Amino acid sequence: MATSEEFCDAHGVTTVKSDVATISLPARLPQFWRQNPRLWFAQFEAAVAASKIGEEQKFNLVVPLLGNSDLEQIADIILNPPATGKYSSLKERLISTYQESDHRQLQKLLSGLELGDQKPSQLLRKMRDLSGKLLSDEALKVMWLNQLPTQVRAVISVNTESSLEMLAAMADKMMEHFEPTSINAVSTTTTASKRGKLLPLLALLTSQSLTLAITIQTAWAE
Repeated sequence: MATSEEFCDAHGVTTVKSDVATISLPARLPQFWRQNPRLWFAQFEAAVAASKIGEEQKFNLVVPLLGNSDLEQIADIILNPPATGKYSSLKERLISTYQESDHRQLQKLLSGLELGDQKPSQLLRKMRDLSGKLLSDEALKVMWLNQLPTQVRAVISVNTESSLEMLAAMADKMMEHFEPTSINAVSTTTTASKRGKLLPLLALLTSQSLTLAITIQTAWAE
């Protein structure tokens, strides 16, 4: 696996220089990570980049790093390797076998997010950053609403005219008046009922305030 180069000095004496970096490669390579094969191959290729090895050598380096179940997935490639592109074939097979689609990974990632101590608008920004262009605003809205408290979600979800950003601002305002569950543990049914009646009114006032602010800002801009 190691490569060597021959050099002749001024006296015609030939010496051999071993590629130490290539010799030490196996000791520095991590075991195959089937939970994220695409990331593992990126790490592997970065580790061997300086050695400038070819497809054959990459293939021979990867195979010992695989577990038994991984080898079963590429048995045909190992036993009857293609004439060219052995490493590329192995890489594509393992990625297609184990790597979840970007969309599925995104859904798992976003579904793991919780509101916690954040403002609804902060949670929305984080979810938007993670989703990039993979999710439409409508899909993002559904996933975001699922993380809001029931009372807030009930009011926000019926508003179909406001933008997602305006809904987030409304939710922020509503959360300022929403008491934590720990405080409400001893609240009476009457108090909960009153709060339920006030939330729609609060949402309406918040929406009107935001609309007025946008109108004033637009007027000043003109």
